[in-house]
Amino acid sequence: MKEVTYGGEKVYYVTLTPTLSKMVETFEKTQKLYILLQFNFCKLQNDDSLVPSARIKSLAELNG
Repeated sequence: MKEVTYGGEKVYYVTLTPTLSKMVETFEKTQKLYILLQFNFCKLQNDDSLVPSARIKSLAELNG
């Protein structure tokens, strides 16, 4: 994992696996979750191998 600071908050990154990639692709289609993912996609454009783990956890909770 990689730790960075964004807006004064520590964010942890994990490897973007095919499963998580599919999750992101699916959730991108809903406006509510698009807002949640705006920062993620901004980062993914720069490095598509990283994604904030906290955001993925939030997605899993919303999906469940």
